[in-house]
Amino acid sequence: MLKKLLKHEWKATYRGLLTVHLALLVLSLIGAGTLNALQSGSVSDSVWGFYLVVFALMIFVSVIVTHALLIVRYYRNLFTAEGYLTNTLPVTAGAQLLCKLLNYLIWAVLNILCIIAAFLLLEPKASGKVILDLFGALPELAGSYGLSLTLCAILTVILAVLVSLAVTILLFYVCISLGSLFSVHKVLASVLIFLGLYLLQQMISLPGITVLSIPISSLPLTLNGSELSVQAANLTQFCQLLWVYILVEAVIAAIYFAVSRYILHRKLNLP
Repeated sequence: MLKKLLKHEWKATYRGLLTVHLALLVLSLIGAGTLNALQSGSVSDSVWGFYLVVFALMIFVSVIVTHALLIVRYYRNLFTAEGYLTNTLPVTAGAQLLCKLLNYLIWAVLNILCIIAAFLLLEPKASGKVILDLFGALPELAGSYGLSLTLCAILTVILAVLVSLAVTILLFYVCISLGSLFSVHKVLASVLIFLGLYLLQQMISLPGITVLSIPISSLPLTLNGSELSVQAANLTQFCQLLWVYILVEAVIAAIYFAVSRYILHRKLNLP
């Protein structure tokens, strides 16, 4: 059933998001042509400067639209008149919430990849060199630190990014869910709850990460031994600190998910 839900969620959101991301890629191709014209002297520097401003704005718009559309989708699909139909489906509240979370993570990753592709299309030589250097450094890192440690570091960073994205969207979801409990001004209530909850999250997560990191950060960085062993030990310590961040963020995400699920299951307040 989750697979069917995810398929339906994708169909409901892909048109608008695909349009925005295709527009970004097309703008990159236009930029590549403009850059060639600039180098040949066919256009002035002011035209290129104007294009760079538009390109930067388009990247910003793609990020904002990706978040905004999926947040609005969550609100309309579950807490407006549309919710009378959605909440009668033979699926649990947890499945509904998980479906929207997975759809968001998919689009968030696609947004990141699309932005990278946009830079590659705009300036293939410079951007491609950066990408090739990054991939070319992987065998060297594997040879220096060992394949298992290098792979662990890469996967840890990827997991940290995914957990951070999950916390971000679940914060919006829980604020909308809590705002729905109000009889009037639900959107305003959601915004105020977001401001308060965001500040509370920072007050809890930062000290929590700091306290849990003390046993790791108090250990002195390895300064003795071969250069490779020193770097490997320091990379291991970095991964351990990153796992503390992942742990704290995962706990916060689980709380947000549980609260949103409880409201959807027990306290649903439709207009």
